[in-house]
Amino acid sequence: MEKSSRSKLDTKNHPPRGVLHRWLRSGLKWGLVLVALVATLTVGLLWFLENRGLPEFAKTRILENLRSKGLELDFSSMRWTPKEGILVEQVTLIAPKDPNEPSFSADVIQVRLSPLQWLFQEINIEEAIVRGGRLTMPVDSEMEEVERFEAVGIASKIKLHSRHWWELEFLNAEMLGLDISC
Repeated sequence: MEKSSRSKLDTKNHPPRGVLHRWLRSGLKWGLVLVALVATLTVGLLWFLENRGLPEFAKTRILENLRSKGLELDFSSMRWTPKEGILVEQVTLIAPKDPNEPSFSADVIQVRLSPLQWLFQEINIEEAIVRGGRLTMPVDSEMEEVERFEAVGIASKIKLHSRHWWELEFLNAEMLGLDISC
């Protein structure tokens, strides 16, 4: 009997068992709600960046860096995907107003950046991958049928060292009915 009377006296120092369980259940419930909220916001942000495109401040920073490397672009959309990075779609390289100058366009130019560069550092784009490119050059020819020279299906990886120094890592294209690979 002494044991049972002692255990009743010791319970005064500890909270009742029901209160402790209530606190644990409440903490667990709010913790799960918080995790679900963070997961939903993350998925929503990734969907927005992939389907709606990058916000204007990010586009501006990327375009300024590309301009400093000598690439002046006009494009229809710029979006980010986790797998491929930044995709600039329906791109035209802005050239001089002279119609006798060559023109270049591409379906997609892919640029890879680490997510931390967007937030903490100055953006430094070192390479661009071109897919679905088209180069058109006017040709002075005595033959009426030949007005311009075209290379289509251009795929290339360009290392952008500076405004005046670019390096092609590889180049695939179709010209005059021939597949060219370098």
